[in-house]
Amino acid sequence: MWFRILAISCATILSFGCNRISHDKAGLEPPDIEVDIPGVKENRSLRQIEMSIGGEEVTLEVVVDREERRQGLMYRDSLAPNAGMLFIFPSNLYGPFWMKNTYIPLSIAFISSDSVIVGIIDRMEPLDTVTKYMPDAPYRYAVEMNAGWFKNHGVEVGDTLEIPSVP
Repeated sequence: MWFRILAISCATILSFGCNRISHDKAGLEPPDIEVDIPGVKENRSLRQIEMSIGGEEVTLEVVVDREERRQGLMYRDSLAPNAGMLFIFPSNLYGPFWMKNTYIPLSIAFISSDSVIVGIIDRMEPLDTVTKYMPDAPYRYAVEMNAGWFKNHGVEVGDTLEIPSVP
């Protein structure tokens, strides 16, 4: 007998609880919150420099520290026609670039410590996490622009690119 009363009481309480939860949630809008994704810095403020590449004035965001370089142009929906990013490394290296979480196709020029372009990749495909992009020679700097930018402006391997000092 007690078992039957206990079972009916539990069923009644559970049914009220479920109905109330369903009813309460039916009219609610999701909260307006910002989601913080680890490693992603939206609207980050980076240094910018103006310089000439292939006779064109360009504006480059400058990334110097490891975390800035790691993120690069990830999570961007667009890039202005004469805008890009300058990667500055502490010393020469052979390391590759990839397109993880990068939504726009890019070109990249690799520049040696003596300001000579040692490699250009005309098109890196968005979101490609398999292909690793790197030149055949060590480099100290890299410049990413919209896909085809270097080719469209006559910039070639062997050209000199003066890297301005960065504050």
